[in-house]
Amino acid sequence: MSADRPTVACTRAVLLLDRVHAAAAGALDGHNSSVVSAALASRLLTFLEGHLAAFRYTSPGGLRLKRDLAEYSRMLQAWGLSPSSIAQTRLAELGALANLLVAPRPALTGLLSGEGLGLAVSREDSLRFVALRDDYRRNDKAFSQLAGL
Repeated sequence: MSADRPTVACTRAVLLLDRVHAAAAGALDGHNSSVVSAALASRLLTFLEGHLAAFRYTSPGGLRLKRDLAEYSRMLQAWGLSPSSIAQTRLAELGALANLLVAPRPALTGLLSGEGLGLAVSREDSLRFVALRDDYRRNDKAFSQLAGL
């Protein structure tokens, strides 16, 4: 598997969601269509946030996740959701948090301090994502220091 393409699961999800969106957009007009688009995006994010928390990630897995998140963002943009929409903003935050899965452990201190991720991501979300790292449980002492920052 290559990190330059979305995963099979992501590709299938995008295909399904695009079909649902197209059917809804074909049956609705104007404001109703954009409300359905926003609702689909919101439900996608709710699902993704719960789904992502169920796994542990290696660095290559974090890269795959970042690619999938970029694909979901592309899909939402194709639906007409602006980059400043709530859904797009949350996807950008998830992408920033995914950087915590890819970064070498020594770099985490800098990323967790201040606005190291480049977005207004909560400390709670950041620490929750650090805990998803595959090496987190093996280095409890090293990672416990991060919580005290």
